[in-house]
Amino acid sequence: MSNKYTPEQEAQAQKIALQIAEELAGGLQNIIVCTGCKNFLALTAESEKKYIGGLVFRYPRRFASNHSNEVRIFAMEDGTRKLEWGYVSKKGYLPLETEEGVAPEKLEEVWWEHTACTVRPPWFVEACRIKLKLGRTVVTPGANEAFTHEEIAKCMKRHSYGDWGDCCDEDKKTNDSALNPKNPCRVISVYKFEDGRVLWVITEWDRSATTALLPDEY
Repeated sequence: MSNKYTPEQEAQAQKIALQIAEELAGGLQNIIVCTGCKNFLALTAESEKKYIGGLVFRYPRRFASNHSNEVRIFAMEDGTRKLEWGYVSKKGYLPLETEEGVAPEKLEEVWWEHTACTVRPPWFVEACRIKLKLGRTVVTPGANEAFTHEEIAKCMKRHSYGDWGDCCDEDKKTNDSALNPKNPCRVISVYKFEDGRVLWVITEWDRSATTALLPDEY
């Protein structure tokens, strides 16, 4: 970053960049795994351009169906995100595509819609969506009897994506907070089926194990 920015401005830029990374793909590590990129740059606020921060990174061009090799994601003053895809070569920077007014919760969806990897191994999308590591997975006898393997696997997947199912709003907020590595807590999801069955999925605070169980087995 340029020295014209104060340490406070640079710290704020880093904070916003990490926030965008979480919105995009569950953290910087997953983006690195999926795109093979190594260099990230936090963008410091530019009032004349109406953004309060952002994130820019490059990736192999062969990964992107829109032929880009760099994306710039801006956190705008109105709370939306602006994405700008471009191609960087020895001749300079060529902007290719722009998407404005993107809600933070839609950032991942818009990213894949435009950039969609041309060669997508099975783990590609999965790695980007996972927000919670499950550790060792365990199914209790009661849950194993009441649910099929496919039903349990689907709920486990939703749990790892940060979809807490039918938890109350307060528990969902607690779970969201527990995704922060600095605030490790037990995470509990509740999934209610149309026929009245209920499955709980619990990940331990240290992410060593995740258990699928019936409520009365808790």
